[in-house]
Amino acid sequence: MSTITLDITDAVLKGIENSDLIRWGGIIRDTAGQIVLHVVDAPATGAAAGNAAKSVSVSPGFLGKIVERSTAALKT
Repeated sequence: MSTITLDITDAVLKGIENSDLIRWGGIIRDTAGQIVLHVVDAPATGAAAGNAAKSVSVSPGFLGKIVERSTAALKT
């Protein structure tokens, strides 16, 4: 298993964790299905440009949780 590092804001991370936002591939959507953000991989150095974004290491278990929630949301 590997770790994927993404550049996302704390607000986006919180939204994913509390199911207000859903990550599907490189897209973050709200629960209505509207695109909120296109996600990009963090720079190889792990340093985010400025204070606008935070590099977050996402474990495979976390990704599984996102996929599970995304699948459930798409079924509704």
